[in-house]
Amino acid sequence: MTEANILAIGSTAQDLKRVALYIGRGATSSAKRFLEEAIKNSQLIDRNATPPYILKYIKEIRELSKISDQMERAEQALMIGCLMQNIVVATRH
Repeated sequence: MTEANILAIGSTAQDLKRVALYIGRGATSSAKRFLEEAIKNSQLIDRNATPPYILKYIKEIRELSKISDQMERAEQALMIGCLMQNIVVATRH
């Protein structure tokens, strides 16, 4: 993967973790803003140079806004964020 892809994946992962954090604190407007940032950063990922399992996570990010239960949304955002962060860490070693 390219350095730009790794950076975009890492940025997306951090935004998703912030979504979960702010939902947990009851700051849904901040969570919504970071979800928008996660979607924006995920669009920077070059799909041609990205493995299919990562593309699956990107698709799931777009589906997060459709989840009405805030805690479920937080759990899904945290899970995807952790998985994407693990991808970045794995490519660094």
